[in-house]
Amino acid sequence: MNLTISLPDDLQAKLEAAAQADGKTVADVYTEAAERYIAHRDLDDLGRRGRAYAQSLDRKPSDVLRLIDDARRGR
Repeated sequence: MNLTISLPDDLQAKLEAAAQADGKTVADVYTEAAERYIAHRDLDDLGRRGRAYAQSLDRKPSDVLRLIDDARRGR
């Protein structure tokens, strides 16, 4: 898929320099940025759902961290 985007000139210059320094194409960097954006959104959503679920069980964040630690230790 082809996509046209507009970036401020200074950001575009930084992006091109970073891509070249990393041995990547600008398209590679755009793809990586989009993948990271989606992963970040998914992680934020998971956190929101987890907090809502914990709250529905009347659990505090400290309770959740303790339960995770217990589960990791096999308790």
